[in-house]
Amino acid sequence: MLRVLRPRVRFLQNVLVAIVAFSLGAAAVAQAVTPGGITGIVRLADGTVDTQIAAVDASGNVAVKVSNFPATQQVNINGVVTTQPAAPAHTFSLLGTFVIGNPALDGCEQNLPAGTKWFISSLAGWNSDAATHSASLVLIAPGLSSIPGPIIAVPPHASGELTFPQPFVLTSTGDGYCLKLAADGSILYMVVGYRQ
Repeated sequence: MLRVLRPRVRFLQNVLVAIVAFSLGAAAVAQAVTPGGITGIVRLADGTVDTQIAAVDASGNVAVKVSNFPATQQVNINGVVTTQPAAPAHTFSLLGTFVIGNPALDGCEQNLPAGTKWFISSLAGWNSDAATHSASLVLIAPGLSSIPGPIIAVPPHASGELTFPQPFVLTSTGDGYCLKLAADGSILYMVVGYRQ
């Protein structure tokens, strides 16, 4: 009886492997790569829409061709394509306190141009006082013009945090704006984000 079952099990294993291989093979076609380099063209295609094909030419450039009948569009990608975004150039993690007069500032005295954006990912506060205190982010400019941002209220002897999975964006409307955190009492705070 065992001899009869073994061929059936092996047959089912082979069928399963063939189905998986066929499914994967329908999504991409690739030719061998030798130690000396590519021996052919690598073609990637959508398994469900075979007119959407990507190819790497001999120069290493990726040409993407999407067929949208009646018109055909071609997109050429030259150079290095990265899959992980680089860190922004002007990141900040600012710590400050209202009591000591040590405000969190970014971009002040740099005369930043109109349209500068601050992307805030979090604002946290720690309150050691017996009363609730709040802190708010503002963009300030010479002449005391301001643009309001997020506000956090922290209960007595507690902490609080605002986290923005999609950053909160403050945009300057004129030259010379900078980011400042305004607080109304004994609160330690931290602001994390970046500027562009």
